[in-house]
Amino acid sequence: MTDAWPNILSQRGALIDAAGNLCFEPPSAPVGASLVPLLQEASILVHGEDAESFLQGQLSNDIGQVSATQGQPAAYCTPKGRVLATFSVWPHDSGYVLRLPSELAESMRKRLQIYVLRARVRLEDISDRVALLGLAGPQSVSRFRTEFGVAPVAPFDVVRIEDFTAMALPGQRIELAVSRASATSIWDRLVAAGCTPAGQAEWDAPAISSGAATVLAATSDQFIPQMLNLELIGGIAFDKGCYPGQEPIARLHQHPGEGFDAGGVPQIQAEHFEAIAPFAEVRLARVAGGGVAWKPGGDEQTRART
Repeated sequence: MTDAWPNILSQRGALIDAAGNLCFEPPSAPVGASLVPLLQEASILVHGEDAESFLQGQLSNDIGQVSATQGQPAAYCTPKGRVLATFSVWPHDSGYVLRLPSELAESMRKRLQIYVLRARVRLEDISDRVALLGLAGPQSVSRFRTEFGVAPVAPFDVVRIEDFTAMALPGQRIELAVSRASATSIWDRLVAAGCTPAGQAEWDAPAISSGAATVLAATSDQFIPQMLNLELIGGIAFDKGCYPGQEPIARLHQHPGEGFDAGGVPQIQAEHFEAIAPFAEVRLARVAGGGVAWKPGGDEQTRART
């Protein structure tokens, strides 16, 4: 990433540390729409005649469903089904853009490059050409629509406006991919429209609340997609062909353990929740006919937190 964009943000009140963490002072009170510079995200452009078929054989979702108006979540997995990285897949005039945490971008680009072989595909890190902005909050969609006349509403809907692209994400969020040349004017325009500059926490909190997980370097190769809610937010296509990890992921989907969901998490019937105090430890045991039973307390063998 070049220094120009962070410097422009600094001139507008942003404080950025050496690790790229950003905040604004004075601290923003809760607002209807927070405007967040997404300095910790990267963009990998995948283009070429075989871009679609290449990604179709590498990622967990059906790349054929990506269009000018529709993106998608996806995961890149090991042959054992563990997630190495999570992406949002964006349409691009030349192919597709994979957006992921910056700390994983180069390692994922290199790993994908290994499997290009004779495919007519190129993978380029274009992060220094794009500024990523996030709108979050209950008024994010309405503020965006008021300013630009149209807005993406359902998660992973895409709209293209002027010289930028926007995608709706879970948790009442909209991400904007703006050319560096236009970033300053778009930022100032959104601030003038009533959006409040904010730090990364204002972007992460609604993502967490909505169940949209992001894999970082510390959690890469630790979880299967179902444990990250990717099945619930449309990040896995079970009717597509092979990709790394497809067999164990599909097997868990088709034959989840009795009393456990597809991610291996113990399931407790809804009518029991009111009887369990928040953060209480409960002991789970399999019962005849499948499922689990619970009672207060815990043991050294099996514990779960509500």
